[in-house]
Amino acid sequence: MAFRTPEDIGEFVYFLASAEVETETGKQGKTPLPKNLAEATLFLEPVFSTFCDWPTKFECAVSARLSNSGAPTAPMRLGKWYQRLNSFDGQAYNDFHATLGKVVQSEFDGAYAGGAGAPSDMRNWVSAAEAAKILHIRADRLVDAVAKKRIPGKKYASGFGHRHTMIHRDTVAEIAQDRQRFIDKTTAREVLGISRKQYDLLAEAGLIARFIPETLPSLVDGQYDSVAIKRFVDDISSTAVEVDGATVSLKELNLRFTTDAAALKEVFCRISDGGLRPTMGSTDGCFAGLRFSSKEIDAIIADVRHGSGLTIQKVAQLTGWKDQCVAQWCKQGLIQHEEFPHAGKVGRSISHEALCIFQMEYVPVSTLAGQLGTSARHLMVKLSDIGIETIGAFQDGTAWRGHLLKLSDLASALKAVT
Repeated sequence: MAFRTPEDIGEFVYFLASAEVETETGKQGKTPLPKNLAEATLFLEPVFSTFCDWPTKFECAVSARLSNSGAPTAPMRLGKWYQRLNSFDGQAYNDFHATLGKVVQSEFDGAYAGGAGAPSDMRNWVSAAEAAKILHIRADRLVDAVAKKRIPGKKYASGFGHRHTMIHRDTVAEIAQDRQRFIDKTTAREVLGISRKQYDLLAEAGLIARFIPETLPSLVDGQYDSVAIKRFVDDISSTAVEVDGATVSLKELNLRFTTDAAALKEVFCRISDGGLRPTMGSTDGCFAGLRFSSKEIDAIIADVRHGSGLTIQKVAQLTGWKDQCVAQWCKQGLIQHEEFPHAGKVGRSISHEALCIFQMEYVPVSTLAGQLGTSARHLMVKLSDIGIETIGAFQDGTAWRGHLLKLSDLASALKAVT
């Protein structure tokens, strides 16, 4: 057989048999059940007759019901028998519905044939109310979508003058698939495994926009394409590499990891464009579970904070000067630099060019004294005697530090001596 025996086959056989029985009350649905085998055989005889003489016997039964009433529509003439027959759905009952439709189309002479006169493929159509139950949405949304031609559908008038919106089962299945595919913001965050703030940072970095298409399918409640999200995560996971040293999960990349939001957004952009690749063994979970090299992340954050320049600490490390002195020379405008926010304070970035210019114009007294084999204090006394004063000094407690000499002043003094 092309189908499995439906669960309600017993009810259907009882329906066919009871339709031929005259009840004591004269009301349909009040047929008494057989009490023994003989009564059961007699009760089921019309069903045997219908099956053995198919479809002639069934066609005669439909024709007789149509001729027994003068109602203006086929559904009204067939009455509750027609409604009951329509309640049996599925492939097993298609032949009965098709035969009913043929008889109505050929013999009914009233004003309206209703669903009974519709083509046999109407069994593949459902009402907006039934489709709404399948999709878990309001029926009026489906009616409106059909009216505005956003989804295919048909309008039918019932035998009682009501107009019904009908939607093909394939269309309902497509809508259900779209509704499952397109998810809301909360679900998208859960799929990615990210926090609200991480979502905001990803959105500002332009990553979230790729999950939202320009046009959405009809009747979806969410705007985020779950297929695009999965493809995005899979593409990043496919670039995984072996990483030596410490790693950081994407879930940890938040404003507790660094207070520099711009740096975090740059990290996310690098992840998105493949510049920062996840580690092997971390790609089996969600997006937030991906792990990345701590060293590479620190380098990206440092680069965003002060560009390609040097921090005060780095300048002090390269030159041997105290970072305290370098910071004060920056504040006094002696070293050109750029400022950037850092941990609620101000950080400074010094370009290599600015450092070279500073070294061409100034020399620390302590550096020159060390080269001459004397103390800085003694050297400043000697220089003061010949009219050369230091600049850039600042008070640190009771002491004064950061004395600088302008190389041009030294050159002028040497020129005067020679």
